[in-house]
Amino acid sequence: MKPSTCSFLLLLLLCGQVSSFSTAPADRSSYAEERSSASQDLGCAGRGSDGYIIRGQDSLSIDELVAKLRGTEITHKIPAINAVSTRGIAESLVSTLRHDVTIKDVSRNCLVGLDPIETVSMTTTGTASAGDPVPWGTDRVDSRDGTDGTYSKIGDGGIGAVVYILDTGIRISHKEFDGRAQAGWSAGCGDTPKSCQPGWAFGGVINDAVNEAELARTAYNRGGPTDCNGHGTHCASTAAGRHYGVAPEATVVAVQVLSCEGTGSSAGIFAGIEWAVKDSAQRGKPGVISMSLGGPGGSGYDDIMDFAMDSGLFVAVAAGNEHLDACRFSPAYVSRVMTVGSTEADDDMSSFSNYGPCVDIFAPGTSITAAWAGSDDQLATISGTSMACPHVSGAAAELVSADPAMSADATKEKLLCMGTQDTINLDRRARITRTDNLFLYTGSDHSC
Repeated sequence: MKPSTCSFLLLLLLCGQVSSFSTAPADRSSYAEERSSASQDLGCAGRGSDGYIIRGQDSLSIDELVAKLRGTEITHKIPAINAVSTRGIAESLVSTLRHDVTIKDVSRNCLVGLDPIETVSMTTTGTASAGDPVPWGTDRVDSRDGTDGTYSKIGDGGIGAVVYILDTGIRISHKEFDGRAQAGWSAGCGDTPKSCQPGWAFGGVINDAVNEAELARTAYNRGGPTDCNGHGTHCASTAAGRHYGVAPEATVVAVQVLSCEGTGSSAGIFAGIEWAVKDSAQRGKPGVISMSLGGPGGSGYDDIMDFAMDSGLFVAVAAGNEHLDACRFSPAYVSRVMTVGSTEADDDMSSFSNYGPCVDIFAPGTSITAAWAGSDDQLATISGTSMACPHVSGAAAELVSADPAMSADATKEKLLCMGTQDTINLDRRARITRTDNLFLYTGSDHSC
């Protein structure tokens, strides 16, 4: 389990150094402290940025904070962490704000993007039908050892629970969802469909019209035209699809924090988390946030994740696909959330999966078949820790459905308690960084 002292650790060298993983301190606390003392805010680690995130002290209101920005473009207001994001701000003003005692923090609004490994390896696998075999991932997590061609859900399968999919949007009309997928929010849209920026879908809803618009918009891209990325639909299907999902009765809500091309920003993610918390409070139902995204660079995830967890929403995040220490990536480094690594069908750790003391649990992530966004019955098979994460999100939805009063922290602890120990074939890097050998389990063979 990741240490609570693990702070935001950036990727110092994207190419990596094998020798840097050759030893580990005697305990995880010292391991985390060593990384913390060595790390610096290196900006966005090569990913680029979209302006700045400015956080005020508690004594400063959002309106007062905006007033200090002297008419610059405000892209998001995030009251939960007393912050705004802005673009077009003069560097001289940035310098002034850094020395303003009423300002808590000034950091770049880092760009975030889907990992190409997850879509480059994608294969479309036909269309969904009633006779499809049980996917190996759901088949595997309900057993302590191996698969048997069936999947047994926990309790009622997540009835009443809501899973917020922070991703590229969802094709809510897909047959996998049986009407249980709902429109939510989009970081690139205002209050009306006409307010959406290019590449963003109102309410996070992908449909034929959105796909057609994307094909037209990207017609002259170097790689050829593309429709809206089905990554979010795939993750939603793995969490709560009728056939491919862990919690087949849960509701999923689209929270589009990544555009149809799979790009977004830290501020958009923070705002999406805040929207999900508010929506959950209005519904009065137990909820889960599923975040199959991340990367090096950025800041501020600790406080926004604390806000979500303190508000009762369990959060699962992908560990990342760089085959590096997950403590160096955001939001995987955050202590309170559940960071998920990936395995293959033979229980080997996936060759791409990140590892280390910030990985809480592993789940199936290689060659996962689930819904895609091209049509209402399209399927795709892709690989990544993004595919492992919604397995955990679905399991959490089933738990909070059975016990709506369960806190987010208690949900995490129960999943850790239920997990199968020492069943994963960890590789050398994972072993020497003392990665927990714990695999997601959703069966009934436990006393947790």
